Amino acid sequence: MALSWPAPVVRIVLLDMIAGAVGVAVASAEDRGPRTRLEAAVVEHLGVMLEPPFLCRALVGDLGRATRLPELAVALRAAFHEPIEQ
Repeated sequence: MALSWPAPVVRIVLLDMIAGAVGVAVASAEDRGPRTRLEAAVVEHLGVMLEPPFLCRALVGDLGRATRLPELAVALRAAFHEPIEQ
């Protein structure tokens, strides 16, 4: 069976999981400097992505199409960009 792109709801839930875990990691490392916050964000991000690897492969493999949907673009920004920008 070929791996197909998960339904929009699944994509948003996965991105919300990543954003939540990364947000907590960044907040808990708030007083330890930017390098520590970045390390915490990367560790949590990868940790969440390893839990359902088949969904994450689909997500990463098709980010270009995902960003054309407004709600997914917002979720992608929250999961990938905002935690690091903080």
